[in-house]
Amino acid sequence: AVSADGHTLYLAQGPLGNAELKMSKLVGEKWTTPVALGGEINSKFQEVDMAISSDGKTIYFSSDREGGKGGFDIWKSTIGKDGEWGPAENLGDLVNTKFNEISPSLSNGGKMLYFSSEGHNTMGGYDIFYTRLEKKTGAGNAINVGYPLSTCDDDFYFQAVPLSRKGYYTSSRIGGKGMQDIYEVLIERDPNEVPV
Repeated sequence: AVSADGHTLYLAQGPLGNAELKMSKLVGEKWTTPVALGGEINSKFQEVDMAISSDGKTIYFSSDREGGKGGFDIWKSTIGKDGEWGPAENLGDLVNTKFNEISPSLSNGGKMLYFSSEGHNTMGGYDIFYTRLEKKTGAGNAINVGYPLSTCDDDFYFQAVPLSRKGYYTSSRIGGKGMQDIYEVLIERDPNEVPV
């Protein structure tokens, strides 16, 4: 993930089975050596795949840590007044299942969370889902985005680019060039949307 200003890079790094989330800052034209995120984000388990809010205060990430619903779940953490990341909170049963939920990304000003899941009502393998995020109620029901983004194969890492009305994701669908290919899609305009 990259911060809204493009000056902070977030990545998962470490040995298989114990990857942790780190960050690197852009200083001049060079990136600093990645350092582990503080607070309670990293654990003795794996932390992978993350998204950060545009204000840099909330992080959504995948982890197979204890206390989840099973496999990898999506968790969130918010920066406290002390500047440290707070406790990791599981997004709950509406998002997480006994299977894996990974590759979170944010859209619509942080009001929409996309992710990939093996659970819920998939078409096979990992499908792309979204949930609406509300301040008072948290994450809502997970909704499969459907075909053609979700297929019988594995579909991951959907990232919406609203200004261009495009989205990008990876898929192992038939007809690709290799194991996981990157695809571009056009996002249809909502007919009820008020022009800005």
